Amino acid sequence: MLKDLKEETIEAQKKYEFSQENAIELWKLFIEHIRPKAQNSFINIINNQVPEIKGNTISLYVSNNINYEIIQIYCSDIVSFFISNTNNNRIELDIIVQKNEQDDNAPKKKPVDKLKELIDKNDKIVYLIEKLSIDLEAF
Repeated sequence: MLKDLKEETIEAQKKYEFSQENAIELWKLFIEHIRPKAQNSFINIINNQVPEIKGNTISLYVSNNINYEIIQIYCSDIVSFFISNTNNNRIELDIIVQKNEQDDNAPKKKPVDKLKELIDKNDKIVYLIEKLSIDLEAF
């Protein structure tokens, strides 16, 4: 029984090398560690993350500012977990918002073109425009 307790203690104190090879395993351990006390939105976001480790930095790439803000709330928890479970005590977290390149390169539609699309979908919009006496040439 004492031997089992010693083995559990040794396993609990296991420190991982701070490397990209161990990043996914450590990330899964962190998710299980934080799950009971974290918001569901945070858990959903980090479940889809693959941390990238370069030097002393953990980089997380998010798709929007809301995800950035939610992860920022738990920044100290992430860093503390990695410090306590690795051989590195100088870990930093870098959260990077990546814009969708398709959105930046897509041609922007003019309001008149958007209105034409709406009219094609719902012909009652023409009636509404006439009823409200909207001057489309003002656009």
